[in-house]
Amino acid sequence: MTNARKLIIVALVCLNIGLLAALVHFNMTPAYAQPFKTTDYVVVTSKVGTGWDALCIIDLEKQKLGVWKWDKGKKRLFTIAGRDLPRDFKTRTGR
Repeated sequence: MTNARKLIIVALVCLNIGLLAALVHFNMTPAYAQPFKTTDYVVVTSKVGTGWDALCIIDLEKQKLGVWKWDKGKKRLFTIAGRDLPRDFKTRTGR
C-alpha cells in the first residue's frame, strides 16, 4: 500500500470518528414526531386497501376523524369517511 492510500484511510477514519462524536454530542434531546397537546390535529398517512394512499386527520378538540383517498390519476383528494370518535368508542351498557 502506498503512503498516499494510507494517508487517505487515516483521514477517513479520523473524519468518521469526528462525525460520530458530533452526532453523540448534539443528539442529547429526544426527537418527537408530534408533541402531544401542542396542536389540535393529528395527521397520518398510510396505504389502505389495495395499495392506494390515504390521509387521516383527527381533530382533537372536536374529537372527529376524517379519511381522504389520494387519486393519483386525477391528482386530488376524495373523502372516504368521517367519524365521530366519542360516539364510536362509547361503551354499551347491559351487554
